[in-house]
Amino acid sequence: MADATQSIHVTLKESFTKISEQIEELQLSHREWQQLMKSHKEFQVFDNFIRRQPQSMGVLYLKVILWSLVSLFLLVFLLFAVFSHNVIPDDSFLGSAHYHISKIYVETFDGAILDEEQCIVPFHEAVQDLFRPPVLDCSMCAGMTSVDIRTNLTTKEFKDKYAYSSRPLLVTDGMEGWTAVDTFSFQFFQEVYAAGSKALKSAEDDCQFFPYKTDFGKLGDVFNMTVDQAYLRDGSNSKPWYIGWSNCDYTAANNLRKHYKKPYFLPEDSESSKVDWLFMGSPGYGAPNHIDAVDKPSWQAQVKGHKIWTLTPPPECYFECGPRMEVTLHPGSIVIVDTNSWFHSTLVIGDEMSITIGSEYD
Repeated sequence: MADATQSIHVTLKESFTKISEQIEELQLSHREWQQLMKSHKEFQVFDNFIRRQPQSMGVLYLKVILWSLVSLFLLVFLLFAVFSHNVIPDDSFLGSAHYHISKIYVETFDGAILDEEQCIVPFHEAVQDLFRPPVLDCSMCAGMTSVDIRTNLTTKEFKDKYAYSSRPLLVTDGMEGWTAVDTFSFQFFQEVYAAGSKALKSAEDDCQFFPYKTDFGKLGDVFNMTVDQAYLRDGSNSKPWYIGWSNCDYTAANNLRKHYKKPYFLPEDSESSKVDWLFMGSPGYGAPNHIDAVDKPSWQAQVKGHKIWTLTPPPECYFECGPRMEVTLHPGSIVIVDTNSWFHSTLVIGDEMSITIGSEYD
């Protein structure tokens, strides 16, 4: 009996010893956690605020309300920074406030621009707008009240005045000699990206697709429409639509490039991107206001239909530049825009389907 009692005593003692050691470890971990957290100013402010207040239920409720209001303010601030260029007039008080916020951003980072790398998971455009590098030179829009419209533009004049100045330009005769004007149509692209084709598989697996405000999930869904649905003909029960995609499949790209070439006014030593962009849609739709995150300025050719471009200077240039500008593209026109610097939106007008193709250049 004595041996059993002694054994139980030893077992209990060992158990209590282990429990004590675990408690000491927990206390040590807690102290380390406190030291780590207190090394951050944000925690110190919150911790001091909590400790200095009487811990009644009423005060605790007040703290919850206070911190909720702070969180709400931060959320409103972020939404304001993201969407103000869409909904706030340039000449309003809030428009001016957004300008000053952008200026603070520029001064804080002292013009430093992060190198752009391709992302595995791309951010939503609204997030890209918020964290985009600021525009540091407002000469791109200073004094502009309308987009310059030119014909018979020489390569030298384009290079000296427009090519790398970020000032937008419309060239009305930019597509002379292109067979795309007579070839491109919904039916043409329907054949290029036929169901089961290598071009369609490559486009859906490797290329970018912009459904905008449509229900299309992939490029194949677009070309599954009948011709009557695509052209919104009576009885088709189709809704207006507008989409875009990158033509990164070399086979399809070579097929399409038989029908267009580098615009005649681009410098001879300039090179276009290996990837072209196509945008297609019915009247009444277009791309919403946004700014791009690409490497170079770009051109976009209006092959079919009519489209209005609305260009808005970035908020950093609020005081140096005029209000937003509109320019209408007709078949045969090419617009040159630095879409990294200008917020832009498009709207298809008239009765025809719009088909445009474009690329970047250096």
